[in-house]
Amino acid sequence: MKYMLILVFVLFSMSTFGYNTVTDCDSCSDIQKKNKALNYWPTNTPNYVYILDNTHKTVILYKVWKRTIEQNSQITTATKVEMDANLESLIISYSNELDKIKDQLNNQSSFTLNSNIEFSLQYNVNSSGTSPNVCDTKYLNYTGPKYASKDPGLDAFGTQIHSIKREILWAEIKSNIPAIAAIGSMWANIEAAAKGLLNKDLPGIDVYVRYTGGSSVHVKISPSMSGIQIDKSTPQDADCNDIPDPSKITTFGLNNYSLSTLNEFKKYMERIGAKWDSKFRESDFSTLSGCYTDTWCVSTSKGIPICTTTLVCP
Repeated sequence: MKYMLILVFVLFSMSTFGYNTVTDCDSCSDIQKKNKALNYWPTNTPNYVYILDNTHKTVILYKVWKRTIEQNSQITTATKVEMDANLESLIISYSNELDKIKDQLNNQSSFTLNSNIEFSLQYNVNSSGTSPNVCDTKYLNYTGPKYASKDPGLDAFGTQIHSIKREILWAEIKSNIPAIAAIGSMWANIEAAAKGLLNKDLPGIDVYVRYTGGSSVHVKISPSMSGIQIDKSTPQDADCNDIPDPSKITTFGLNNYSLSTLNEFKKYMERIGAKWDSKFRESDFSTLSGCYTDTWCVSTSKGIPICTTTLVCP
C-alpha cells in the first residue's frame, strides 16, 4: 500500500509540477541518451524525458532537474527513473506502427512511365532497355520512405503554393496507408498513461513524393500523423529543376528538355506574379526537337520576377 501511494505521488508530481517530453535517439549509447535528456532544461520543477530508441525498441525515462551544490550554485543533472510498464509498451507500439507506415509507403512507391511500363525498386531499366530519366533514377535509388501519387491533378508546382493541393495529397496518402489511422488513438492512450500532455519532440516521417507527371517533393508527416508539411526547398519538376519558393525568389535558372515541363514552369511563375521579357515568344518553342530551353529569372526591386527563355541546340 505504501509503494502504491509513492507511485501515485510520483506520477502526480510528473504531470502537475514538471512537463513530459517524448524524443528519440536511435542506436545511441547511454551517455548520448543522457546528454539528449539534458537538452530539456528544467525551470523550478523537474522535467521528465522519455528517450525512444526506434532501432532497438526501448524507452528510458530520465528525470532532469536542478541540483544545488556549493555556494548555492546549481547544476542540471539527469537521472534514470523507473517508468510505468504500460506506458513503455504504448510508446514502443507507436514505434512499431511507424515502421508499418514506412513499409506501407514503400509498397505504394511504384510508378508508371509514359510508356506504361511499371517501375519499382527492383527495376533499373524498362523491358525495352531504355533507362528512366535522371529524376526517376534518383527516386528509384532513394532508400528512405517514398510514395508515388496516383492523382493526375497533383504536381510539385501546385503543392508548393496551394494549401488545398497539400490537403488533397495528405488525404490520398492517408487513404492508401492504413497504419496512419492507428496513430491518433495511440497518442491519446500514451498521454492518458503519462497522466498529462506530452511534448512530442519527434522527427515524424520524411517522405519523398513523386507525382504522375514526374515532378517530386519531400514532405514531412507530423509525429502524431495529423498532417504533412512541404519542405519548400525540395520541389523539382520532371527535368530535375528546383521549383523556387515564391517567398525567396532572387535569381535562379533552369533547363527544360520538354515543352510540357517548360509550360508547367511558365504557368507556375505567372501564378506567383512573374513576367517574361519582351524577347520571349511562345512560337519560338513550338518544338524542341533535340534542343532544350535555358530560363533565367531575376527579381526586381519590387519583388516581381522577370524571366527570359532562350532555345539551346547543342
